[in-house]
Amino acid sequence: MNPRRADRRGAPPIVPAGTPVGWILLEHLGSWPRARVDLAAVLPLQRAAAARGLRLNLIRRTEPERRADPDGTCYLAYSAGPRRFVERVALGSPGELSAAILDGLAAGRPLEAAAVIPEPIYLVCTDTRMDRLCSFRGRRVAAVLRDVAPGRVWATGHVGGCRFAANVVRLPDGRYFRQVSPHEAERIVSA
Repeated sequence: MNPRRADRRGAPPIVPAGTPVGWILLEHLGSWPRARVDLAAVLPLQRAAAARGLRLNLIRRTEPERRADPDGTCYLAYSAGPRRFVERVALGSPGELSAAILDGLAAGRPLEAAAVIPEPIYLVCTDTRMDRLCSFRGRRVAAVLRDVAPGRVWATGHVGGCRFAANVVRLPDGRYFRQVSPHEAERIVSA
């Protein structure tokens, strides 16, 4: 199947996680369909990111550590080329991500004031909008990953390939793991 073609349910195209050169990850509370972020700021940011080959995903902490960072956690990850990185940026609002910051991320330049994360972070799709299996299987995989990589596992919205749930993306390398079972999750971290 062509990964850019819409699936039979008329859903948006599935773009493999390895396609973007970088990621913008915004923390929020709430269920995936009703994100508690200012959508007026997120939608233009999503368009601006996509125009630069970047992907914007909403993330939330996994249970039982679910709590929002009052500074508004944002991760910027560059997953192309030899110099890959993940950095944490404190934001008051998504609108603070300027065109210059997005251009720098697309070019693989970390921010000088950001904290570079030395170890990989893991995104686990738990989005029910496309397929309920993502939430069911994703939460089980996230629980195992949280035990072996504490503080580095995030539940995320749709990453593509719902029929292959549970889906995990490792950053900064952008590696995409499909059909991950809970007993295989530990191997992703040790690999």
